[in-house]
Amino acid sequence: MDLRDQLIDGLLRDLAATPARKGELVRDAATKAAVSVDTVYRWLKAAGWSSGRKPRADKGSSTVPPEALRDVSRVLAAGRNARGEPNIPLTQAQRILGEAGHDAGAVSRAHLNRLLNQNGLGLRHMTAPTPAIQRQSQHPNHVWMVDYSPAIQWYFRDETGAKRLELHRDGGARFASKPANVRALRRILHRFCAVDHYSGAIFVRYYYTSGERAEDVVDFLAHAMGEKSIGRSRFPMRGVPRRLVFDQGSANKSAVVLNLLASLGVTVEHHAPGNAKASGAVEKAHHIWQQQFEARMALEPANDLDTLNAQAERFAAHLNATAEHSRTRFTRSGLWSTITGAQLVEAPPRATIVTLATTSTKEAVLTNQLWLRHGGRAWHIAGVNAFPGQRVKFRLTPLQAPGIAVTDEHGRPLAATPIELDARSGFVISGAPRHVWDDEAHAGASVPAPPAQHIAAELAANNTPIEAVRSVFEVPDQHLESVAFRPVQGRAWEPPAEAAPMAPVLLSPLEAKLLVAERLGRPLGDDASAWSAAIGDGITEDDLEALLASDTSIAEVG
Repeated sequence: MDLRDQLIDGLLRDLAATPARKGELVRDAATKAAVSVDTVYRWLKAAGWSSGRKPRADKGSSTVPPEALRDVSRVLAAGRNARGEPNIPLTQAQRILGEAGHDAGAVSRAHLNRLLNQNGLGLRHMTAPTPAIQRQSQHPNHVWMVDYSPAIQWYFRDETGAKRLELHRDGGARFASKPANVRALRRILHRFCAVDHYSGAIFVRYYYTSGERAEDVVDFLAHAMGEKSIGRSRFPMRGVPRRLVFDQGSANKSAVVLNLLASLGVTVEHHAPGNAKASGAVEKAHHIWQQQFEARMALEPANDLDTLNAQAERFAAHLNATAEHSRTRFTRSGLWSTITGAQLVEAPPRATIVTLATTSTKEAVLTNQLWLRHGGRAWHIAGVNAFPGQRVKFRLTPLQAPGIAVTDEHGRPLAATPIELDARSGFVISGAPRHVWDDEAHAGASVPAPPAQHIAAELAANNTPIEAVRSVFEVPDQHLESVAFRPVQGRAWEPPAEAAPMAPVLLSPLEAKLLVAERLGRPLGDDASAWSAAIGDGITEDDLEALLASDTSIAEVG
């Protein structure tokens, strides 16, 4: 028995004998053990001792009302950073509220913290992760999850073998969190991974690029859905999934990828950025692959893409066939092989997949025979609203008859029939109306006209009045009443008053002298003073003309 046990045994006996000396006995024991009084009390309670005191009648009650506690939680929440972590500590939040006379300032920080935690309003509750809900798929190929990530080995060894391999133990996580760092690199190895959610079966393929590209996504899906090079018996995972879960990457949302998946009938789900729970299966697959496959690349680095992908395919087949899944306790390939024939949709050939991916909605104009031509093929377009010269939209659908989907400018579908032409003559064999001379079977072929042309033809043939229109010049009285305006009484017309005569325009002395010199044909000399006196401060042009026409000399006038 150690010193602590001896001390507690003796103290328990003394307390039982003289309970009134409890405080003195506990203090003496604390001095002997060189610990605090609270520590001695904790030792006693751990040994089964009880003070025997009744709890207070107000035990459990709070001096801080519930609404005040929510105010404290609001202050803590208002100071959260971008990651959701609070920047305002509880002590500071309580001080801010206390300065405003809030109830939270009347209790200790420890008591306030206990009250917040008891009511689910504390920091631990605020920063706790959102509870996860298990997502369940119903069978193999029901849901696939696809993701890409930088590989542990970034570069290949060059042809001379002189380039040192760049290895990074965190699997490129440092670069995945900073896309600008990835873009700064020319090319690095990227790992695409597809996981069948039901069975956990994995398929991995590598690409040597500067980032995620739409063409790489299409190529990867073609390999993941198609039959593997080592055969179905060794790598059974294949086929078109019903649903594909992606992240928000630009390549995953590109028209090329979406066209492909829409044509294959695959439902696409883009989970929210940073929501690892939505793609937990593929995130776990990345981790497993890094530990079990890419860890070996440190001992045997990859130096070309074809060899690396061949090794990855064989290793994935081995992993799927031998390792038990922690959720199912079956091997991945074993559980995937329980897929039924109705659930397995075999992928089309690679050439078809490429066609589906690269086919987007296009526009065309119907010929006068209602033909739509594209890529060396032709279809006859029919519909109530189809007419020659019409602009239509179409998209190739190689997996679905008739191989094309056509709509008019309003989005209404139009029927399309593939046209077969004679290789020698170029005439129609089937698929479009035709007239063949001396062939009764095709002697009266015609194309239905739009409704507007039927109406025009009927009106021209019958020349009957339109019943809905009685008279084009008859205006019903109620229509006139509906447009009547308030009458306004105007004033009588009066002739305009005569305008007052305008005052004559005076020429300035300088203008008048220049005009006199021009009329005399010489500059003014001795008679200049006489003309100045006659002109004065100004003279009208008529008066000046009269002076010039006068027989008397200007000197006499002056």
